[in-house]
Amino acid sequence: MKLLNKIITSFLNQRIKSISRVQQHPHQYQEQLLNKIINQNASTEFGIEHQFKNIKRYHQFIQHVPIHTYNDLNNYIIKTLNGQQHVLCNHAIQWFAKSSASTSSAKLIPVTKQFLQQCHINGGTDLMAMYCYNNPHTQLFNGYNMALSGTIASVTTQQNKYYEGDISAIIQHHLPYWSIFFTNTYKNKITSIEKRIQHLINHVQLKDTVSLTGLPNWVLAFLEGLKQKEQPYLNKQLLPKLEVYFHGGVNIMPYKNAIVNLVQNPNLKWLEIYNATEGFFAIADDPLKNDLLLLLNNEVYYEFEEVEFPNKIIHLSEVNLYIFYNIIITNSSGLWRYKINDTIQFTNLWPYRIEIIARTNQYLTIKNVKISTQQIDNALGIAAIETNTQLRDYAIAPLNTNDTNNGLKCVVECIDDLINQTQFINCIDTNLKYSNKQYANLRNNNTIKLPVLTVVKNGTFQKWNTSLNQTSIQPKTSRFSSLETIDQIINIAYNIRT
Repeated sequence: MKLLNKIITSFLNQRIKSISRVQQHPHQYQEQLLNKIINQNASTEFGIEHQFKNIKRYHQFIQHVPIHTYNDLNNYIIKTLNGQQHVLCNHAIQWFAKSSASTSSAKLIPVTKQFLQQCHINGGTDLMAMYCYNNPHTQLFNGYNMALSGTIASVTTQQNKYYEGDISAIIQHHLPYWSIFFTNTYKNKITSIEKRIQHLINHVQLKDTVSLTGLPNWVLAFLEGLKQKEQPYLNKQLLPKLEVYFHGGVNIMPYKNAIVNLVQNPNLKWLEIYNATEGFFAIADDPLKNDLLLLLNNEVYYEFEEVEFPNKIIHLSEVNLYIFYNIIITNSSGLWRYKINDTIQFTNLWPYRIEIIARTNQYLTIKNVKISTQQIDNALGIAAIETNTQLRDYAIAPLNTNDTNNGLKCVVECIDDLINQTQFINCIDTNLKYSNKQYANLRNNNTIKLPVLTVVKNGTFQKWNTSLNQTSIQPKTSRFSSLETIDQIINIAYNIRT
């Protein structure tokens, strides 16, 4: 295995040259990619309707193809679900990635096998290449890499048979055969969250696990279950060979302190990825920076809409630093000028580096003050560290009931007892003031009140996910919620106590 580890890491180092070449000529590669996608799909139903044969330049592309939301493409997707091919793209579509219902009802995103390979799997290869480049002594291929992925299901209708599921599970299903030597796999037909985690704990080769991938709250559930199993051996590290946690999907900050306390490995590396249902977009390639390198040759063409100037759409060469942009993508799997509603800002323009501001346009608004996902998550994460709180999950909502009761209402679940609730909520408040000047101004004149905190019993959020019929291994709680949702979660906690 050690020799194989050396051979594979040497091979991956060659991939770095390819990534560097693309980053040196970003606009050329993006233009070539757009032309290729248009030409390959000119004979599709969508391509004929939008006169792809007359599109030779970007300005013609934006004239013929409008911006689309999921609802705009829904009729085309339904046709594909019913078995029609060559509707949105010329490659066969039998797979549909089910987006997490973190802010709205789930969506079925068409995914071709070609796109899986050229975007998601190649993105994973880029991830491994960058990690090995930055860590030349890694033992990543001298052990097993564990991914807590979701489920896939076969769907048969009168018109068609297709497959749907979490993008993580679809990727795992299409990994090359040789990957079984380096990955811990499990039965993806087990839909119960508890049973799947228990299966992982009981059957995978934990002592040889070198990396973890998965949403933080379910990685936490796995680590807690492992800790219970290993109670007689608590003087040992849970995963002695673990060297890196690849995380994405949600901000790691609120959960980091809990994972650190469970893993007990001061040398554990953390690497953020931006692998969405619609494509693998970016990787934290530099361990000394907090931003991510935008991937420009993985079958995704990018456009951007300024948050403060809706409908002003620009391409990559026109972006500026530290402006909030909504991402718009065109990919080779049938998404055309598709608005995914994630908000980013550019932190560097050569190469292009980004920072995620909000996933799925998640903001809370209090007294016309917008607070982003990133600001909330970072405030919670810092509060957890400063109060040594092992946060498992949370939800938060705006209080806009009347002029004397405006602020935030937050419900949290912790692995251990929250020692000092007053200190915790004051720390959240202080950090929100620091990151959001409008919030600070209204807090300082008492227009917005101090956030209200409720701590719920262990298992509350898991029961909440079950009540939503989220049986995936990686359900995403709608953390930015309504007061009604917050009260429902608190009600579930009350029923657990009684």
